[in-house]
Amino acid sequence: MKILQISDIHRDINKADLQDYGFVSQLKDVDVLAICGDISGSYSSTFEFLWNLKEYIEENELSIKCIAVAGNHESYDSLKEQTYRSKIINDLRNTFNKGNIFYCENDFVDIGDDTLVYGCCLYTNFGNNMYNERMALRSINDFRHSFEYDAETDVIRPIYPQDYQKRS
Repeated sequence: MKILQISDIHRDINKADLQDYGFVSQLKDVDVLAICGDISGSYSSTFEFLWNLKEYIEENELSIKCIAVAGNHESYDSLKEQTYRSKIINDLRNTFNKGNIFYCENDFVDIGDDTLVYGCCLYTNFGNNMYNERMALRSINDFRHSFEYDAETDVIRPIYPQDYQKRS
């Protein structure tokens, strides 16, 4: 099984057409495309990218399977998307997890040949070190651009290193 792994497309910054991305010309030669995070800075742009990829695969009659995994930048775009993050991820799964494209976030997909692929955005616990947490809070963009929605309090707040620890 030949797998092509790519990541960090950042479609929100690199606004190229699908065919302009260098990996597209290689799709006919591989069995699986693994997109390992940061397709875009927003879930809506990620959705659009995957839809265009789905159409390209169908139009070119490729038998490739594509597994897309959420990255830490998918949530940068808007507070509204953070409020509905779980719903958006479920929408991505429900739309794409039927054919050749699969969207994974803390789940797995069976790609055949006795092969399961588990997909998730990996986070860190900062070594359970308070100094590392403080430095991360001050210097990593995630803590300025990503937000967490708390359904119990109905509050959207910035994400903190402790949130990463819960996810790690």
